[in-house]
Amino acid sequence: MNFRSLGRSGLMVSPLAIGTFNFSNPTTETDSIAIVERAYDAGVNFFDTSNNYNEGQSEIFLGHAIKRLPARHKVVISSKVHFPIDANAGPNEQSNSRVNIIRTCEESLKRLGTDYIDLYQLHRPSFHVPTEETLGAMTDLIRQGKVRYIGCSTHPAWKVVEGIMLSESKGLARYISEQPPYNLLDRRIENELVPACLAYGVGLIPYAPLAQGVLGRTELSQRLACRAARRRIYRTRQRAGHRHRTQADRAREGGGHHACATRRALGQGSARRHRADLRAAHDGATGRSHSRHENDPVGRSCGSLRQARSARQRSHELPQWLHLDEAAASSWRDSSRNHDALTRCIGAR
Repeated sequence: MNFRSLGRSGLMVSPLAIGTFNFSNPTTETDSIAIVERAYDAGVNFFDTSNNYNEGQSEIFLGHAIKRLPARHKVVISSKVHFPIDANAGPNEQSNSRVNIIRTCEESLKRLGTDYIDLYQLHRPSFHVPTEETLGAMTDLIRQGKVRYIGCSTHPAWKVVEGIMLSESKGLARYISEQPPYNLLDRRIENELVPACLAYGVGLIPYAPLAQGVLGRTELSQRLACRAARRRIYRTRQRAGHRHRTQADRAREGGGHHACATRRALGQGSARRHRADLRAAHDGATGRSHSRHENDPVGRSCGSLRQARSARQRSHELPQWLHLDEAAASSWRDSSRNHDALTRCIGAR
């Protein structure tokens, strides 16, 4: 496994990470522990969770799995703060306020069974909370030894840059990463967020590389045009079969080869699927650096499903900024054709 530095920091992480959103629901604790152990044996050292995943059970399962590994300092644990852990939470038990950040961090440490969190991320932006307050609380956690690095998730580019500017001007902790959604159906981050991350040394941690399962199917029915059919696509995404390519294959093809893409988060529902993904990772998931070409027809056409409808007849050739071997290039073309079919299904009126 070829490790990469996470953003402008000395933290080294594997190019693939294990997302734990499925831990506890539906993945059992036994399977969760098996997935973590197998990933560690394969060279993966990055594990991503959040305080609100399955009401905190994801952190508990991950903590139990980490205790079975040889040493805590050999793995990187990422957790998040913003969302409440249950539906009955009060107004001060959510958002990025100082009181919620400190309380949530202490609760996450107890569930994880560890003394510190390697990467603590703001799960979503809080536009009503001053950024100085948020960064001040995160800085205090670092000084107390409870957190090593901080990052953000699903933040607009201007919010990321605002945080960096305040950090540098006021001597506060600085974001080293941003975790946005990125896949063949959603490439909006290429417009502003990716250039901003490249310019300011922020590591990019793409999630949902399969668009939450929609891109996991190799064949799409041409009859799925009505509103009920569009809903059916999303209901059946968990049952969609990965007949020819694994999650790691499609994540690599659709959203993991950008120059600032540090790693791709793969949610694991079973140990068997996890084994296939790790094999694909060793076959070349580390990717190659590249720069985006301004004449990329795919990137321009995938800003939204409505815009993508106008690009049905586009070429299925590789974007000029994407460098893949022949096998991966063939898989990209297949996924691109699936995207066109999906666009016709979802976008039809």
